[in-house]
Amino acid sequence: GSEKAQLLHHFIEVGEYDLALEEIAGTLAEDTIAITGQERGDMLALATQMKLEGDLVPRALAACPQTGSQERR
Repeated sequence: GSEKAQLLHHFIEVGEYDLALEEIAGTLAEDTIAITGQERGDMLALATQMKLEGDLVPRALAACPQTGSQERR
């Protein structure tokens, strides 16, 4: 929805990239949106690179079904 999009834009505008990534992962999980292995791998790598505390992003992405043929581990 537009409310979530506005929130994401705000996080990015103020440099809160960690919150933006967590919100994206949470939204994907909440709506059970399928993602490719490449997308999953990229988001997990980004979370690691950003040194995010906790396991919110991996847990959220684990709830997303796999789609596409690009499996990345």
